Amino acid sequence: MLSIEKELRAYHNILRAKQRLIHVEKRLVTEKSILQDLKFEVDREYQDIVDLEKSLMHDLFMHVLSSRQQQMEKERQEYLLAILKYKDCRKLIQLLTFEKEQLELKLTDEDRILEQIQNNLNAQEDNDLYKESKYLPELKSLNADLKQLIKLKIEAEEALVVSDNLLNHFNKMIHHINEARDANYWGKYYNEIQEIKRKQQNDMDGAQAHAFHVRKLLGFLNEELKDVVEVNEFFKRSQTFIRGFNIEYYRNLIEDWIDDENLIKSMTTTLTGQASIINLNRSLRSICTKSELEYQHQEKHRNRLIEKLTNDL
Repeated sequence: MLSIEKELRAYHNILRAKQRLIHVEKRLVTEKSILQDLKFEVDREYQDIVDLEKSLMHDLFMHVLSSRQQQMEKERQEYLLAILKYKDCRKLIQLLTFEKEQLELKLTDEDRILEQIQNNLNAQEDNDLYKESKYLPELKSLNADLKQLIKLKIEAEEALVVSDNLLNHFNKMIHHINEARDANYWGKYYNEIQEIKRKQQNDMDGAQAHAFHVRKLLGFLNEELKDVVEVNEFFKRSQTFIRGFNIEYYRNLIEDWIDDENLIKSMTTTLTGQASIINLNRSLRSICTKSELEYQHQEKHRNRLIEKLTNDL
């Protein structure tokens, strides 16, 4: 059955690549439309968009919320949020465009692979030697069960790959935010303090870089979890988190800047996101383990049936 599992994986991967490509193309259309709206909003002060895209996080905050009076103006806060959303959207479009190119490469050999896989699967089911055996109906039923188990394993494993990747980016975000928070307490002399400030700014830009990937992967996770029925409850509970993490993170960054709270709210949001992904990972790993054990049990049963079929010849 190992060869069938391998073939089904190849078949499933092609189908998933096609589904992912459709999803990526739809997201690109949506994000490009959002980008145009955000560009109009941002252009009222940042005439040079190229300048904006290159700006560091600290420079953006200093430009928009440089004085206490500006910090207290809700309009200025919303404007800064629009800038952060613009940068986020622009980067997401770049990441999705790259993803689209990779998926299109996967599908270049689609017809030949699908035909070969389907022929091999049909040959397994239509073996003339077994057609008269009383065990054939049970074997066919077992093959159908095994295919479903393989499908469940593949879907859970694919969702796990996305959630593992997400967890990695959350962990790195937390590392950068922690480093930036610790920087507030270092250095006694002017040169030391300036160096620490530069490091803190670099860490906030580092956290931002991972936030871009988090947004892309949360979109993919949204699609992957729809196929894994066993974690649908998590999926329902986590819709707000999946769709809104980045905006919540940016809002908290702005509040931390205004209140001088040493990134407490930003860290809390990120830790909450990390905890959600850790819980999801546990569920997905449990599904993978259980389905693998069930698969091994069913495969042994199938091998015994094939023995009986062979003995009947």
